Amino acid sequence: MSKEVWKNPEQITYSERLKPGAKILYVIDGSDGIEEGGITNGVKTTSIFLQKALRKKGFEVDLLYPGRMQQGRDGQSRAMFTTVDLPGYPGFKVALDAYFIIRQHILDTKPDGIYVASSDGPLGFSTGIVTTYGAVISEQQPLPYVSSFTTRLDQFIASQLTETIHQIAEQLPQFTHSLLKSIEISPDIFQKIVKSIYAGADKIMVPSQTMINELLQIGFDKKQLILWPRGIDKERFHLPAGGEENPYLQFDWFRESEKPIVVFFGRISLEKNIEALLSSNLDDFHKVVLGQGPHLEQLKGSYQDKNIHFLGPKYGDELAKLIRFANVHAFTSLADTFGNTILEAGASGVPTVGFGGVPGPQDVIRQGVNGYIIKDQSLLAEAIRLALQIDPVSCSIDITNRYSWDLAAEQLISYMKPTPFYYRKNSQI
Repeated sequence: MSKEVWKNPEQITYSERLKPGAKILYVIDGSDGIEEGGITNGVKTTSIFLQKALRKKGFEVDLLYPGRMQQGRDGQSRAMFTTVDLPGYPGFKVALDAYFIIRQHILDTKPDGIYVASSDGPLGFSTGIVTTYGAVISEQQPLPYVSSFTTRLDQFIASQLTETIHQIAEQLPQFTHSLLKSIEISPDIFQKIVKSIYAGADKIMVPSQTMINELLQIGFDKKQLILWPRGIDKERFHLPAGGEENPYLQFDWFRESEKPIVVFFGRISLEKNIEALLSSNLDDFHKVVLGQGPHLEQLKGSYQDKNIHFLGPKYGDELAKLIRFANVHAFTSLADTFGNTILEAGASGVPTVGFGGVPGPQDVIRQGVNGYIIKDQSLLAEAIRLALQIDPVSCSIDITNRYSWDLAAEQLISYMKPTPFYYRKNSQI
């Protein structure tokens, strides 16, 4: 693209919105793409169903993720990116050589629209740099892209650093031990990092109004932020069918004592605060943990109560069945930006108990209808017992009437500014 074109941006026009048949570059970090199984988290779950909804609407989805393969000139299939496991998260891949590969990929494929599912990973961050600063690098018009807000990175970094310091303290003499144990890293010092990561996005799709309010407080531009609730796979997550056998009957511990089940399901990691459930006084419940992650073995070693059952990772229909035959869902995280598991449990007729002020519970849970919001951990057991009284049918109807992947896809398209016509015809990044 010549300097004359760059100096005359009126020559680069946009259509009102993308039309069916358009190609969307869909960038997602830390995932094996859209295949079920492997590492499961909210970003991946969203991608599995959102891309299906986009394709159903007639859009072509070019999914770019760390484990993507490509065919070489010799006909052999090779990994597109060089990847490593994220420290502490085995199987959670991050790309090391994202920038130049994404730059070339955009040049070769010339997408009509660009969506970054996770701007805080190497692929998402690199896509933001390529599209935002293309004009600086090669005197071109920057390309618009939409991002979604998935992680309070400032809170995550602060909690991880605090935990690391406390672990080091355990190995030191008493005076130093006490001093380091008193240290709590504030997330405030990392907020500029969060803002800079998303600065280049044309729009930022945010899953809850609570999270929008938090982002405004730390200095995000109000014009960037769009409320974008997630959807729910209604074919998989639903009330128990008539005559369907309870999957927990396969376990001796349940047959011996058919107590109600409170379930946690998702990634087993420090920021999920699962110990809030495991340490709660609920002898009249079976506490079931479904999932895998870096904190799993530590929790299994620390909590060996006869009423606590770690069933490991479950996927697809098996996971859905275990959820709908549970009685209450515990959403213990204090740092999530939404929580797809609240929708999956709710659609299955299983109410959720979560903490107030946390995006997800704060925006999804309706007191006494699909769960309860509590102020602090000391109220968790009481709220879980109270949730047993919620009608499963009413709970399911409330969630399925409010959330849809089809609607989520429609909203995304409506805010996705197409790449310039001139770029799509004559790109020379």
